[in-house]
Amino acid sequence: MIVMLIDLPEHKQYIDAFCHDFKRTVESMILRGMATKEQTEMNNPLHAECIQHMKFAQEKCKVFHGREDFLNRIRDTLINNTGRYD
Repeated sequence: MIVMLIDLPEHKQYIDAFCHDFKRTVESMILRGMATKEQTEMNNPLHAECIQHMKFAQEKCKVFHGREDFLNRIRDTLINNTGRYD
């Protein structure tokens, strides 16, 4: 009679422990990576300035909502590169 390894209780325990350890290790790596990224970004003045510009642009974009004619004229001017605005 051949005993399949996957049917042994020891194998199930091994797989359960492996999965638990793997999950814990990956979660730890992800959290460490996120903390490092956040710390690096917070200490980078260029990154902070880019974020400020992005937030400023987002706020200004809210004001332009519903001004499609005006925005289309700007887009057309930029695309056509005429150098003038009517």
